[in-house]
Amino acid sequence: MEKQGIRSEYLMKIAVVTGASSGLGKEFVLQIAEKEKNLDEIWVIARRRERLEALQQDCAVPLHILAMDLTEEDAADRLEQELKAEKPEIGILVNGAGFGKIGSWQDVARRESSAMIRLNCQAAVEVTLVCMVHRLTAKFLPSDIMMAIWELIRRL
Repeated sequence: MEKQGIRSEYLMKIAVVTGASSGLGKEFVLQIAEKEKNLDEIWVIARRRERLEALQQDCAVPLHILAMDLTEEDAADRLEQELKAEKPEIGILVNGAGFGKIGSWQDVARRESSAMIRLNCQAAVEVTLVCMVHRLTAKFLPSDIMMAIWELIRRL
């Protein structure tokens, strides 16, 4: 249930995409920018700042670049501080950050396994919890974005 007057304190409508510097995360940024006309910014999160800056040239919507490694202990705290400072309404959240190592347990180092769990599980949950406070609606993936997902899968 929405508290009375909460919307008046929000300034802009945004999407948040993690893993935005490459792969599906990058493609989501481009698809969201193309299909969602009511966004003020897309907040892009990834480790490689230079790739996020290069993405701006291909994107019709302004990007708010947050270069951070989501496996770091304070990453979600930094995102939370940025959201509290800017007070945006989040209409779309894409947790696109992730990686995987394939092989037997003997071939994958313990530290790599731990990093996979931190990024693919813990960071995804933490980012979602931080973003839920600033959500525009409970619907994080509008139907036209779902169509973009299916189009991406079809092309693979």
